[in-house]
Amino acid sequence: MLATYNVNGTVGALLVSLFISTCLFGVSSAQAYLYHTSFSRDRLGWKIMVLTVWLCELAHCLCISHSFFLVAITRWGNTAIATEAFPRSFAFSILLSGVIGTIVQCFFAERIRALSRSIVIPAACWALSFVRAVLVIMATYEAFVTTSVSLFEKQWKWLVVTILTLGSAVDFLLAALLCFYIKQAHISNDYPGTSFVLKRVFYWTLETGLITGLAGILIVICLVAFPRNFSWIAIYTVLVRLFSNSLFASLNGRVMLRDGITSVQFTQSSRGGISAKGHLPLPLYRPTLPRAHLLVTMPPTLTTVDIVLFLAIGITAYALFRKIRAFHPPYPPGPARLPLIGSLLKFPSSFEWITYHRWSKEVGSDIIYLNIAGKEIIVLNSLEVIDDLFDKRSTNYSSRPSLPMTVDLMGYDWLLFFMPYGSPWRERRRQFVQHFRPANSSAYQDSQIQYIREILPRLLDDHEDFIAVSKHAVAASALSMAYGLPIKGTDDPLIDLAEHALSTMNTSVLYSSFLVNVIPFLKHVPEFLPGTGFKAKARQWRKLQEDLLARPFETVLQQMNAGTAQPSLATTLLQRMATDNDQSTWDHERRVIKETAGSIFIDVQRNAQEEIDRVVGGRLPEFSDEKDLPYISAIVKEVLRWQPIGPTSIPRIASADDIYRGYYIPKGAIMIANSWSLLKDPEHYPQPELFNPDRFLKDGKIDMSVRDPVRIAFGNGRRRCPGVHIALSFLWLMTATMLKTFNISKAVDEDGNTIEPSMEFISGFICKPAPFKCSFKPRSAQAEELIRSVEMTPQTGESVQL
Repeated sequence: MLATYNVNGTVGALLVSLFISTCLFGVSSAQAYLYHTSFSRDRLGWKIMVLTVWLCELAHCLCISHSFFLVAITRWGNTAIATEAFPRSFAFSILLSGVIGTIVQCFFAERIRALSRSIVIPAACWALSFVRAVLVIMATYEAFVTTSVSLFEKQWKWLVVTILTLGSAVDFLLAALLCFYIKQAHISNDYPGTSFVLKRVFYWTLETGLITGLAGILIVICLVAFPRNFSWIAIYTVLVRLFSNSLFASLNGRVMLRDGITSVQFTQSSRGGISAKGHLPLPLYRPTLPRAHLLVTMPPTLTTVDIVLFLAIGITAYALFRKIRAFHPPYPPGPARLPLIGSLLKFPSSFEWITYHRWSKEVGSDIIYLNIAGKEIIVLNSLEVIDDLFDKRSTNYSSRPSLPMTVDLMGYDWLLFFMPYGSPWRERRRQFVQHFRPANSSAYQDSQIQYIREILPRLLDDHEDFIAVSKHAVAASALSMAYGLPIKGTDDPLIDLAEHALSTMNTSVLYSSFLVNVIPFLKHVPEFLPGTGFKAKARQWRKLQEDLLARPFETVLQQMNAGTAQPSLATTLLQRMATDNDQSTWDHERRVIKETAGSIFIDVQRNAQEEIDRVVGGRLPEFSDEKDLPYISAIVKEVLRWQPIGPTSIPRIASADDIYRGYYIPKGAIMIANSWSLLKDPEHYPQPELFNPDRFLKDGKIDMSVRDPVRIAFGNGRRRCPGVHIALSFLWLMTATMLKTFNISKAVDEDGNTIEPSMEFISGFICKPAPFKCSFKPRSAQAEELIRSVEMTPQTGESVQL
């Protein structure tokens, strides 16, 4: 935002608004003086009210004059004023504006009570005005404590919009109710003079509600339509003057009626609700009093201020329309949309990548547009589009959108792949790549060999719990790399903590999981209100996130203090970036291993085992064997393709408006790459539902002409997973080691009947298979002896051979 911040558009608007506001303060001061001289016998409460409003006006004028002087004079030429905090005087002026607005609205609500002789409707207006006052106090506090103007606008724009919208709604409601009751009095009163007065009151009251309500709407339009400056602040300062003038003019309007209609005697009517004491709910009146004959002969017309406001609203609306329409080709095709809610009713609650693929086929486009209750989503369904946008235009498509549930409520803002594009993200990624670069394979391969081989005896003794065993290998290797922590047993508390935390994160990240992901404003709703159960979940899940971030690192610090820490990323960097490794790369691996164990068909397994036996003989595979075991590499590629663990990419965001293939991609649109659609493309993978590693082989070698699933499974552009080489090396060695030692087949029940895998998957950011059973049996007595020898041999990366 700061790079596109328009200083002139803000400072100029502030100076103009200061001039207008000062002029209107002079008007309100004249009106306050006129009131106290003309209505010295009015009730004491009204006099105190007028004095209070005028004093608040005076304090408000001094505050904004001071704050604008700081911005326009003291800090003249400072192009980074958006990065600085609000002047204290301006923050205090927000509170004063709330006090004035609340008093004025409560006054007119009291007029409704006098006319309607009912407390119910005025009470509703008072309640709404009270809610607005509470929100203004909240905004005042945040203006005091927020460190910069731009941060306030980013974090609390919703609060400002709510205050303005609620204020306008109350103004319109008050005007409508006053007009209604005055109209009723007009209909039921046959006396010509009184009828004339009521007619004038009706039009003035309509003006009063419109002028303040429309001004509030104008501020909202500027806040949304002109993000490059803070001109909305300028209009907000003028709104306060409109409130006070409407109050003073309403009271002083009785002078005009008395001077202009001398023949009319104001008597209390049982139907009209009008008294000689001035209980007329008269609207905004400007201080220039017309002569009596002009009052009688001139038809009701809008005043100069009204005309100026209407012109300003028209110009702003036109500018907003031009902003939207200028250089705005059509959106990409997509499903039909309804007003306001868009395609919300059609949005799937699970397995959305399948629906994305279907929509793409239905509209005949590999790029589709969705609008879900105002949230714009662009789904990319081909590698060509992904390469064009995420690689060739990576500057515009490398940041992350806000994930309210996962990032804001659960606190995963520190996680590398959720961080927005910028300096902190680049620094984290640089540290990771530097430590785990392929040339520094010793930083991860030794631990991978150790923990992969350690699971072999466990699979031999407890093959039914192969999921927990494989999970142990992945997590143990990850923790060893990241923190240098040894993991003992499959029920290690750190592994259980990581598993639980990852499970909750997997649930929270999808837009279809929680409504707050679609309507971020809901994250501010108090937890005690109905429909906010997600906040209780987020609070509980946040504790898991905090423990996952803190526990391993605290252990490393203790070991470093004791001099027993093992070399790791944590000991090298001493930053929590280490935890990113445990999440971003290893969760992907563990899920793939789970599929590998249950998905390799008998013929595929046999071919792989023949290749392994031919190359490695009577020892366990090593990383140096990879070039001679292409079939194992093909199996890994097919596992990544056949049932993708990450069916969609982590969402990105368009940092600026863009045009691609003649389609308009708006700034802030959520960009999703549908990896599932790419990996199921029959043009590149014939019979995509068939598990067939041979599709990647030609003449006994990897066929480089076949699209590599690795390009899709681990992301594209600047946000490509930096640990892809670590994940692939682990998957390759795990697959080769397991196939070297075990025959993997379908499980059987107690009666010897084969148990068919359900082939069901659990929808989520990580789409994992539902629990299933399979059988791990040693391939031979020699293989079992090889497995048992692992228990007695220290794992240092050296071969175990019989």
